[in-house]
Amino acid sequence: MSVVGTGSRRDDAGPGRVRFECPVPGGRVPRDGVAATIVALLDEPSTAGLTLELVAGDDVVDAAVQAAGRGEPGDASAGAVGTTPGG
Repeated sequence: MSVVGTGSRRDDAGPGRVRFECPVPGGRVPRDGVAATIVALLDEPSTAGLTLELVAGDDVVDAAVQAAGRGEPGDASAGAVGTTPGG
């Protein structure tokens, strides 16, 4: 299981792009981006035990999730991947 923290959520349609950033700045993220990220995390077992901080960004959701699973930042997600205590 992954833990996902988000910037403040907004209701407008998003572009399907996100960024993992730690700590989450005052950024915002469309609710559909949060939902798409959660679905992608379910299909990426290598993200189990990670704590991911999510805001709107330039990374395609699936690519950002796969990069996080490898412990790598996406294009704009440097320093965003951590582990949960005991995870």
